[in-house]
Amino acid sequence: SDSDLPRTAGMTAVASKVSDCRKVLGPWCPTQRGGNSMRRCLPAIQAIVFVALLAAVPASASVVINEVMYNSSFSPDVEFIELYNTGPAAQNLVDWYLLDNSNLHPHCMLSGTLGVGKYLVIAADTAIFHARFPGLPNLNPSGFDTGGLGFGLGNSGDQVRLFDDDGHIRDSVAYLASGDWPADANGHGPSLELTNPVLDNTVGTNWLASVGIGGTPGVVNSRYSVNAAPICDNGNRSVDLPKATDAVTITVRALDPEGHLTGVALWVNSGSGYASQTMYDDGLHGDGASGDSVFGAGIPAKPNGTLVKYYAMATDNLSQSNTWPDGAPTNYRAYTVGYVPPVLVVNEIVADNLTGVLDDHGVRVDWVEIYNPGSATVDLGGMYLTDNLDNGNKWEIHAGTSVGARGYLVFWADDDTLQGPMHAAFGLSKSGEEIGIFSACDLGNTRINGWKFGPVAADVAVGFKPDYSGLTTPGVTYAPEYLATPTPGASNGTSGYYSPVCINEFQTTSLGGGIDDWIELYNRGPSTYDLSGAFLSDNRASNTKYKFPPGTTIGAGQFLVRNEVQLGFSM
Repeated sequence: SDSDLPRTAGMTAVASKVSDCRKVLGPWCPTQRGGNSMRRCLPAIQAIVFVALLAAVPASASVVINEVMYNSSFSPDVEFIELYNTGPAAQNLVDWYLLDNSNLHPHCMLSGTLGVGKYLVIAADTAIFHARFPGLPNLNPSGFDTGGLGFGLGNSGDQVRLFDDDGHIRDSVAYLASGDWPADANGHGPSLELTNPVLDNTVGTNWLASVGIGGTPGVVNSRYSVNAAPICDNGNRSVDLPKATDAVTITVRALDPEGHLTGVALWVNSGSGYASQTMYDDGLHGDGASGDSVFGAGIPAKPNGTLVKYYAMATDNLSQSNTWPDGAPTNYRAYTVGYVPPVLVVNEIVADNLTGVLDDHGVRVDWVEIYNPGSATVDLGGMYLTDNLDNGNKWEIHAGTSVGARGYLVFWADDDTLQGPMHAAFGLSKSGEEIGIFSACDLGNTRINGWKFGPVAADVAVGFKPDYSGLTTPGVTYAPEYLATPTPGASNGTSGYYSPVCINEFQTTSLGGGIDDWIELYNRGPSTYDLSGAFLSDNRASNTKYKFPPGTTIGAGQFLVRNEVQLGFSM
């Protein structure tokens, strides 16, 4: 399957870091990379922002989101978020902050030190919270929606994100009011409670509605389980699209919070029903290092056309079990041996459609365009569209949906499937997110095409220019761009770039040392561009680190470089 964006030669060593940060970096230029520098384009919208590649921090931090009240039964509504420190040391929270799913909302700043085994409650409005829960000692002084001027938590679903003082995400929970998430927490009185702070809090089945009305802010959760079920997650298949000659290794992470894991099994169905086999964490079954909680087992090569379904199950000493994927065997992972996906491209999106095209109900909503560069019609039925590249089966495209040869097909991203078969079960965020098209579940559910995009202004498209054929050329990267004129259902070739100026090259270090961090801008437009008042930054949470002084211009076809001394920051 495609990577986040096709990579050029000389980029292997930095690939993992680049993919972690593309959501905020934006699209790459169709230029070559080599040595210690990398070339890319980012349009100068209001602020030109460069984000350092080494910004990612694992979400499994010591401070976790442990309870969420997003829709209470009280009037006025009492929303709160509870953090818990699982250890092993106290954590200084000064300059840490909370956000919902929008980077444009004001940060809710945290303060104080959170000891091991201690709780911190962050209320939407501290005055409203105090009236309902007087005297709570572990309440953050700042609220996240004081006077309705911050951000609220959505009743149908939202995201709670915890950032440290460097702007790194330390924990994130995207909850829903349906599916695996307890519906009783949506306006019926209870809160969402994590059943054990060591569990993966991104999984809905690890949360329950609190026993009492109002939840348990600042104290142990009413649904806390001393002996939690084992964890079974992070499944992986060694070959995305197996051929008849390929044996396949399946790995999962499996562990028991109390250390009493008794076994991990892989269940496989190749047409004769499910049969189990033991998975091992011994370093000998494609599982990596021995004793690292990653278990592996193999599936032998199968003939072309064979449908292989599988799932994994971990069990503890109390016969409690957990599966990957959740809900197995009803939910499962699969592949069809020898399947070759068609060439399809997510060619263009608009994430903030204010004055553009109307949908089939006469309403302006966000949209996603799929392009078929091939010479034959492609049936999209059973494929998936998603706004999360880690979730390849978010919304299934209806049977009978097709896109003609060298044709374009627009889906409405309005999270309103009742409007018709072309309306996806998600919206797009103008703050930036991800978009992708994946193959059907039984055909491997692999990514056919997809990418990440950064913040987008109203009525600005992100798309390929020219339309991408889906074929890669050695040494060249084809990447989506910010486009001034959306072209739904038509070629992007007629649209101009949103900005003539892009971040064209940067260097974060060199063997020579000294002043060796720099950023190069390039003006690809036909006339001189005035940079006065624009900004450069290495942190999306702080866009205004360096401001270009009045009178700063860059001529057509010209370059402009700023080094770390001039910028006041290094990468």
